[in-house]
Amino acid sequence: MNKEIKVANANNIPVQFPLYADPKVPYECPGNRTLTVVCKTDPEIIKKYLEPTPFEYVDNYYHIYIGDFSGAETGAYWDAAIVIPVRYKDIVGGHFLVEFEDQDYSIAAGRELWGYPKKYGKCRMEETDEKIIAVCEKNGIDIIKLEMDKTKKLEQPLKTLKLHPHIQMQVIGRAEGAGVALKRILTRDSSSDYVLESCIEHPCRVELQSVDRCPVADFAPEEILGGRFVIGNHRISDEHGWATVIDTLINEF
Repeated sequence: MNKEIKVANANNIPVQFPLYADPKVPYECPGNRTLTVVCKTDPEIIKKYLEPTPFEYVDNYYHIYIGDFSGAETGAYWDAAIVIPVRYKDIVGGHFLVEFEDQDYSIAAGRELWGYPKKYGKCRMEETDEKIIAVCEKNGIDIIKLEMDKTKKLEQPLKTLKLHPHIQMQVIGRAEGAGVALKRILTRDSSSDYVLESCIEHPCRVELQSVDRCPVADFAPEEILGGRFVIGNHRISDEHGWATVIDTLINEF
């Protein structure tokens, strides 16, 4: 008996067995837990890491966070990142400087579709009545450790950073030799889809260690303003989940 063979017309490879869901949105993760710490560093550190980009320096405050997206019915993962404020032309938003996740599909989708700088990292989070400890591990080393002390109060309100929309640079290398085949500036903002359930703010500690090709310790904070632990429904709608192409800087296709 002849069997009809169908090949998926996927937007990612392998097209026979696509790595991530197509379409990628809508997406939903109820019970999403995220510990975010607001930090301050030397402005020259921010400017140094902006040199390979077309983005302009805005501020020397930034976010470090670790998030638990394991509650998603499909596409579950853990996430950690350093996010800095930047300007591109007349747009001010948040640029993910580096991001770590524990699933190949989430790494590939974020990198290929929207230019998020994702690498592999294994995260975990522990909660007690007194503390919340979140860790991102890479190559057997705890490269990011965030600790919130729930027994203490903040001395002053947390500084609000403008980190939406996200401003990322989608880059695809040339297959036939050194160089870049495609470089586009994208913005993306699904923040209005998020449904907050609870939020607490307390003093925090941050420990960073570098590993090969991940010099996160350069962002060891000069000052830690405190942290925010939120729980909510991380929703991404079809309306807000996709990116907007702002500019195409290189296109050799």
